[in-house]
Parts: sequence; structure tokens; C-alpha cells
Amino acid sequence: MFTKYFATAALAATTALGNTYQLVEESRGVTFFDNFDFQTDPSPTNGTSKYMPRAYAAQHKLIGVVNNNGSAPSAYIGVGSTNVTEARLSIRLESKNSYNHALVLADIKHMPSGPGLWPALWMVNPTNWPAGGEIDIIEQVNGHAYNTATLYVIPIPILFIRTMLT
Repeated sequence: MFTKYFATAALAATTALGNTYQLVEESRGVTFFDNFDFQTDPSPTNGTSKYMPRAYAAQHKLIGVVNNNGSAPSAYIGVGSTNVTEARLSIRLESKNSYNHALVLADIKHMPSGPGLWPALWMVNPTNWPAGGEIDIIEQVNGHAYNTATLYVIPIPILFIRTMLT
């Protein structure tokens, strides 16, 4: 089973039923964050982020919902910018649901970039990571001008795709 971890994303998940798909989960707008748990454990990659719980993240504007020019409400995810000499305040989301088969759609209007930022959308085996593998769907590392999509099977990546961001 794979669980999705998000730094920045909007999600619609479907499960395969024969040759058709059926929408089984949708996260958007004011209810976007309801489908996720906010992780507060230290970074599993020993990064310098401090992951904040939902109430703190909302109060300090690390998460929220915005209306852009009268369009449907959109969820936003940000990072702390006031204390960059220590761990950067951030969020790490883990979906409450897991899927054995899924088609994941993400409609991302803006992804932050710059030094110390690493917005990502990835899927892992929640009971055996990293040995169980990892799929990096979107990974925009530290201000690079490209997206890195990778399929890992320990000990090395078996598929590496780099796409330019526009």
C-alpha cells in the first residue's frame, strides 16, 4: 500500500475498477486539510524543518484557504520565514487513506521555490519505508528550475525523470 505525503498539492484520487475509474477521494478548498494528518515528528531525512500541527500552522498562516478573483476556494501551504537561522517552520501532510492502486491528480497553481525549500508530492509504503520503495511525483528541490520525478526501489533509483518548470 502507498500513502501520499505532501508539501504542496491538491488531490483527487481514484481507484481502478476494471477498465474504468471511480472517484473515491477528493481534497480541495476549505476541506482540503481534512483528509490529512499533520506530522510533527522530526524530519526523516534529517532536514532542518520543524513540522507544525494543524492548529499552529493555521494560526501562523502556514496553511489556509484563499479565493482568487472569485474562483473556487483553493488550499495553500506555505513555510515560516521569520526564523531561518534554526529549523524552518513547515508542514508535512500524510493522507489518512492508503491505496493499493490509484490515479492521483494534482492541480497546483503555485509551488514555492528558493533556498531551503523542498516542496514535494510523493508516495511510499507506509509500513516499510524506505526499503518498500518510493515514488516521487513532484519534487522541486532548493530552487532548481526543474521538477524531479523518481521511482526508487532500494538501494537505487530505477527511473529518474527531470522536467523543466514553467
